[in-house]
Amino acid sequence: MRKRALALLMTLCMVLSLVTPAMAAEGDVAQIGEQTYATLNEAIDAAADGATIQLLGDATLSTTAFPSGKTITIVGTNASGENYTIDAKSAYLNIGGNVTFKDCTLNMYDTPNGHWMYFYMASNGSLTFDHATVNIDGSASMNDMTTAMYFPESGTAPADFTVKSGSNVTIQNCCGNGISWGGSTTDRNNTIKVENSTLEILNCAEKNNSGGGGIIGTFDIAYTNSEVTVSGNHGYGSNGSNYTIANSNVTYNNNTSHGLS
Repeated sequence: MRKRALALLMTLCMVLSLVTPAMAAEGDVAQIGEQTYATLNEAIDAAADGATIQLLGDATLSTTAFPSGKTITIVGTNASGENYTIDAKSAYLNIGGNVTFKDCTLNMYDTPNGHWMYFYMASNGSLTFDHATVNIDGSASMNDMTTAMYFPESGTAPADFTVKSGSNVTIQNCCGNGISWGGSTTDRNNTIKVENSTLEILNCAEKNNSGGGGIIGTFDIAYTNSEVTVSGNHGYGSNGSNYTIANSNVTYNNNTSHGLS
């Protein structure tokens, strides 16, 4: 009887080992399906089109390129509803695909590694902040042209930027510009959408003496049910964009040149 009971116990343990989900190794910070990763960059490199990367804790993010044609979502909340923080010190992020940061805090600061912008919005790229807190602060950057977001070059396909679902995004102290473009795009304009969220662009373009400011270029911009402040920028608050504003509190003030031109 004892041998039979021991055999049954061993069989049960084997079955449980087959059905129990893989546990994250100590120190792993990201997971795709059952596979865990020691760094967020490793998870991004391994992500297939349509993948969701689940953060397992606070993570760092260094310079990386999100490939064209890939949709990747990074989710930073745990089962208790707590949001994890992504520390992207000195990161330069090339947004070639459709990238979403959801339920997390993203901090970008210091000198972008290898470039003069924190985000490059490549042609056909799409960046979404979904219920996220994002802080982009260029005050410690050693590059006088550091810009928070730069959109595609002239004559190429446009890109799209969306802030939604209770996100809070602050862009400040970038010596270049807050958001700017590379020139006229094809087919349609680049877009900026802020929906049920807060966006601030503050004290940018201090070292840009060639017509810089908060939002520079011709974008199609839509603010809906949101709070938007573009203030204290050296040069324009905004120049050349097309605006649709609904049920929002929008303030463009104390910019050195035009508020909206």
